[in-house]
Amino acid sequence: MGFPNANCLKSGCCKSTSPDYWANHRKWFPEGFAETARIARKLGVRLARIKGERVFIDDIPSDWPTQNAEAPPCDFLCQIISEDLAA
Repeated sequence: MGFPNANCLKSGCCKSTSPDYWANHRKWFPEGFAETARIARKLGVRLARIKGERVFIDDIPSDWPTQNAEAPPCDFLCQIISEDLAA
């Protein structure tokens, strides 16, 4: 699917600022993308960065390329957050 990691596929990797990553996530997991976009807007969190400027992920154009879906490496904090969210 073009993701460098497969740990956060449902809601996306909130550490990733790559618009390519988020465009790819929207392509493969539209419901999860929509939910993450809704929560990000509610919290005022601009997760992606385009030309150095933070943007809401639902502001990424629908035709944005998905070839370079960069995401930061997963670490132990990702596991802790997943456990907290599941509780």
